[in-house]
Amino acid sequence: MHRIAWVIAGSFLMAAAAPAQSVSPGSVVTVQRAVPFGTTPGRLLLVGVYLVFVDDQQPASSLVVPRSDMENLTADGDSITVQMREPIRDQSGSSNRLIFRAAQVADASLVTAWYTRAGSQVSSAPSSAGTSAAESESYSVEHDHWKGSCKGRLIVTPAQLSFESIDKVDHSRRWEYTAIKEIALPNPYELEVKPFTGGNYKFKLDGSGMTPAAFRLLVDRVTSARSRK
Repeated sequence: MHRIAWVIAGSFLMAAAAPAQSVSPGSVVTVQRAVPFGTTPGRLLLVGVYLVFVDDQQPASSLVVPRSDMENLTADGDSITVQMREPIRDQSGSSNRLIFRAAQVADASLVTAWYTRAGSQVSSAPSSAGTSAAESESYSVEHDHWKGSCKGRLIVTPAQLSFESIDKVDHSRRWEYTAIKEIALPNPYELEVKPFTGGNYKFKLDGSGMTPAAFRLLVDRVTSARSRK
């Protein structure tokens, strides 16, 4: 399991009440994650073969979990338990189990339906799937607006680039690589995304920023997606 890497978020707006049989990529479930001495609020994003927990209070504690790293996932009422093959290390400590409480029982069913569906995708995927999961990363960023800004996570996966805003959900976006016209990294702490349609996005990256190698990989994904289009 790899701690938060550029997670798969995007403009996924509340699909929480959808029935289990209609689970679709990008579904969002509002949850409380059990942590030592309490809980923390957040959202589970069900995207492809990834289960993503976005921590609303401490974005750096967010997690991306490939389905292949899970031993089992069960639900009991509104409680969701994920048993991992290997211990997870994050700011809450080390554990081989993740426990969430969904806002509604139907939401827990949505997650178990995703687990079953993603399992079939993993079993039929080529052996390089684990490598792809390791190539996902996540950054804490600030999105500059014409007036003001908002904070969130910039998420890069082998399939897409996403922004999950923490304080302005309507500013969240998801871009397939074929939808990106230009992408630039003027310096390690600034990233510019210009899609073919929709507005441009400018991000300020916290921490150590984006390395040249990580940006080259991002550019390669964009150019590769265009060549397959």
